[in-house]
Amino acid sequence: MKAIASNPRTISAIRKADALRINVPGGTMRKGVPNRSGSSAYAGPFAVVAATATSVTVYGNNSTEGRNYTATITLGTTIKTFPEATLSVTSSGYVYLKITYESSAYVGLLTTAANVPAQTATEYYIPLAYVTVTNGAISGVDQFQYGQVQGAGRIF
Repeated sequence: MKAIASNPRTISAIRKADALRINVPGGTMRKGVPNRSGSSAYAGPFAVVAATATSVTVYGNNSTEGRNYTATITLGTTIKTFPEATLSVTSSGYVYLKITYESSAYVGLLTTAANVPAQTATEYYIPLAYVTVTNGAISGVDQFQYGQVQGAGRIF
């Protein structure tokens, strides 16, 4: 029997001002930092960033902007690619993926709502971020999803 390593990797959390920075292998996650274009907040696959005062962009592959990665949704052995998309946001609420199974294939729909609906036997929801709107303009984004989306193999 092999012994467990005596020096496992640790995840250190550093609290600064009103933000929590978590150092993890391969990058840094920030919680509580407004995620706006040009900021140092998360900018990887499925990042939700303010594009204008009333719209957000959910990052996917966009080589003209230097985002040379593919945002993927993996459900068991099924892998779906996700194109970059922009959504209009007029009130505070969640940006999330709604996944259904139709005609022998998974279908992903990006949407916004005040609340993320409860999971059902036919619909699977993955919250990406919460967008705060103040005086008709986006004032902040709290990112929930960091990296690629992975779900159970048999969700339906």
